[in-house]
Amino acid sequence: MATYSARDVADWPMPHDLADVEHALERGRLYVEMTSGRFWQARRNGRTQTWARDKYRFRVPVKAGLKAYGEATRANRCNFRIQPPPQEL
Repeated sequence: MATYSARDVADWPMPHDLADVEHALERGRLYVEMTSGRFWQARRNGRTQTWARDKYRFRVPVKAGLKAYGEATRANRCNFRIQPPPQEL
């Protein structure tokens, strides 16, 4: 599993909505900031939860590494980054 420093991911975009999170998770490009300041790859850890009364509210359970887990929501999206696709030569 690759980890990156905050300097490495400074140019990477944050996810803006559920579609961005789902798309990044499917391709293995969603990274979460750990308390050490490093970014680890996040993987899905359950099903997506959405609310009927608030179409912008979502919760995606994620895990990183062996023991770290949490959730991707609209409120904490600043802790996540989407790795851009590699440049083709």
